[in-house]
Amino acid sequence: APMYELMYIINPVLNEEQTKEIVQRVTAYLSDNGAAVEQVNEMGSQRLAYPIEKKRNGYYVVVNFRLGAPDVLPKLDRALRINDDIMRHLI
Repeated sequence: APMYELMYIINPVLNEEQTKEIVQRVTAYLSDNGAAVEQVNEMGSQRLAYPIEKKRNGYYVVVNFRLGAPDVLPKLDRALRINDDIMRHLI
């Protein structure tokens, strides 16, 4: 199965518990949809290249996963886009 990389930025105003919950939810979403998650790298709070929604920092997470069925990607894309706590993402 091809390897994919997902990078997403979590709103920095959330507390540690809320942030961890989002990371777990995104990882579970991938697993539940047939992805084999190989690595979740929480890079932590970093300065953004440009402000997003007046915020200068964001909590960066990079996930490497294998996925046999690429039709899951649009669903994942949509799920991440409608989550207000995720400021940006890129698959």
